[in-house]
Amino acid sequence: MFLKRNLFYFLIILAVVLVLGYYFQMDGEIFQSSEEPAADDSQPSADQLAENVDLESLRELGFQDNVLTPAEAEFELRNLENEAVTGDDFRGSWVLMKFWSTSCILCMEEMPKLEEFYGQLESYDFELVAVNLEDRKETIKEVRDDYGLSFTLLKAPSRQKAMQIADNYPLRVYPSAALITPEGRPIMKKYGFSYWNDDEFISHFKQLFSD
Repeated sequence: MFLKRNLFYFLIILAVVLVLGYYFQMDGEIFQSSEEPAADDSQPSADQLAENVDLESLRELGFQDNVLTPAEAEFELRNLENEAVTGDDFRGSWVLMKFWSTSCILCMEEMPKLEEFYGQLESYDFELVAVNLEDRKETIKEVRDDYGLSFTLLKAPSRQKAMQIADNYPLRVYPSAALITPEGRPIMKKYGFSYWNDDEFISHFKQLFSD
């Protein structure tokens, strides 16, 4: 009886450890169906696509070069009114595309920081676009209302579209971001949590959008 009771407790503890381990692994992880693609030497560099713009300051903030082809950069998402939105809708403006989910604690911690960040930059040719590839529209609306978000919120219309975006950009963790030029070319990415409302972030982006 003693051995059976100990075995029962051991199995309970093991189950708890496995569940917690899975949770902490997934807090931040997104689709991982493919490995990080190798760099394409035939593609122009981020600096070439953002001519006359100093990207070095963004690299100091943790951004990495990540140039996509025009085909890879294409997307079709839906706004919260279920209207189709594509990259063409943002031509002429720099875009910071944020990828997030309500299941990601760090994503939710970023929301008020992103709102403050956007408030400091909305007078520039700049769009902040938060893309959700998992949650229902009603859930995203609740987040918008709870946090008083004024930037654009989009969602994937289907699981297939979500996987396509995740593979193309590519996304490996939540939260993550892609920086897109006014011509619609993603040139940089950033993985993980950031203090977007920090003065250093805001000043670097103001300089970027002023060039």
